[in-house]
Amino acid sequence: MLLSGGCWWLSFDLGLHWWWPIWLAPIPILLMAPRLGGSGAFALAFLAFFIGRCAWLGFLLSVLPLGPALLFTMMPAVLFGLTVLAARGLWKKERPLAAAFAFAVLWTAIEFVFSDLGRDGTIASIAYTQSDLLPVIQLAALTGVMGITFVLCFVPALIAGRKWIWAAAVIVGVVGFGWVRLLTGSYGAPVKVGMVALPESVFGGRVLEKGAEKEMVLFGLYHEQIEKLADAGAEVVVLPEKVLPVTDTTKKVIYDSLGRMAARSGMVIVGGVTGIFAEGLTNLAPVFGPDGKMVINYEKVHLFEGEAMEHFRHGVLPGMFGAEGVAICKDLDFESYMRNYGRAGIGVLYAPAWDFVRDGWWHSRVAIVGAVANGYSLVRNAREGRMTISDDRGRVLSETSSESRELATMTGTVRPATGRTLYGRWGNWFGVVMLFAAGVVLRTVLSTYLAARRSLTRI
Repeated sequence: MLLSGGCWWLSFDLGLHWWWPIWLAPIPILLMAPRLGGSGAFALAFLAFFIGRCAWLGFLLSVLPLGPALLFTMMPAVLFGLTVLAARGLWKKERPLAAAFAFAVLWTAIEFVFSDLGRDGTIASIAYTQSDLLPVIQLAALTGVMGITFVLCFVPALIAGRKWIWAAAVIVGVVGFGWVRLLTGSYGAPVKVGMVALPESVFGGRVLEKGAEKEMVLFGLYHEQIEKLADAGAEVVVLPEKVLPVTDTTKKVIYDSLGRMAARSGMVIVGGVTGIFAEGLTNLAPVFGPDGKMVINYEKVHLFEGEAMEHFRHGVLPGMFGAEGVAICKDLDFESYMRNYGRAGIGVLYAPAWDFVRDGWWHSRVAIVGAVANGYSLVRNAREGRMTISDDRGRVLSETSSESRELATMTGTVRPATGRTLYGRWGNWFGVVMLFAAGVVLRTVLSTYLAARRSLTRI
């Protein structure tokens, strides 16, 4: 339990970013489960996974009340225990290949259901532990993150069942596909991008409590930084999420000023606006083109819990303009939503964001793996997180931390991707297959259990 839990912890830890322990984490539990009774096997699996998920508990308590934080920690552990319990019967029947497949299918199906029906998308998926292992995350271009989850469960389960050749074949197949994909790719002309996040101290309290004078002062500070990025040759400037509070009184002045800056430098400006309007609160990312005109005024679709509690309005449409797109922070956690951008075939996505310091690396990697799945390059500017520029293969081309809450700026080059992915075209077909396969597995497990009960009754 401690060995398995320790491995889960090391991979889940928000500061370590270790991809390899999770390949070992399930093995001790899967070796022990057939040797224990049902309740013992469940308890062992639950406690091991719970230890691992506690790596997030301190962070969750900093952003959520105690109840939801504990639920978010315990529920995955309960589901993991049930997954092990379901596959255990096949191991006891000495069917290790079927048991390994059942274990991987059931956990992948659970992630798929929660990613589509849950309030947080795929952010808690074990797949993101592999974000720095580039050959493995290329699988997302075929299957989405669910394919990575399946492999992370299937290979350790095969090893636990001593199916060495099968495990080696899966690893060679996945890594081989990944290496080939990393050697290919087509891209448009390079674009120089600039990003800036001012220190959190300049906000001086909650954004919603600012008056017009303070809004203009804050805008002036960002105006100065945008001019510096323009002087450095930036063709696109991306601001973080919600850094410009705008009311009905100040909207025209601020939007007109952003438009004039864009026209004067011949660049694109992607803003991050908190709209405090008479008709309600809203989270916006207005985009101003090189001619100074507003191309799109994107409204965030998937709200963070705090925004929902403050009754922010949410948008309904993805933000696309030509071969480019814009989305905001939590939008990128939802596979089903981001497939809109993949289907449209955009070459680059601009993403204003706002993280919570400790989750900066993890949350940026959720977005990066989503870019691999949907076939676009990514420019993401997060206050209290990571500024990243990455390509459609998940290679991080430039990165700067804004986690210290001090002034952070970055310039880099992004090349719009010109290819498309199977996942972008077909959607989450793999997750649907896993859902149906889970139904077959559960039926088999139930049949095996009932047959065993009837045998005991006859005895």
